[in-house]
Amino acid sequence: MAAPKEDAFFDKQPMGLANLLSIAEAAKLLGVSASGMRRIQQERRIPFFKVGRCVRFAKGDLAAYLARRRVESIG
Repeated sequence: MAAPKEDAFFDKQPMGLANLLSIAEAAKLLGVSASGMRRIQQERRIPFFKVGRCVRFAKGDLAAYLARRRVESIG
């Protein structure tokens, strides 16, 4: 069985590296503090990537998180 290409993961992913955000960038996008974003990440309420010692978030995962947190109006 042939080993997969090293970059096969990125070939199949529509997000690419350009759509990965740091904790500070994700926090700004969600309108929370950096410590609040770390809490969300540490509680595993949103998917994330570990790149070395850095934590990165996909923009699509942030959008999905916001969609799950939406509260519908009653009127």
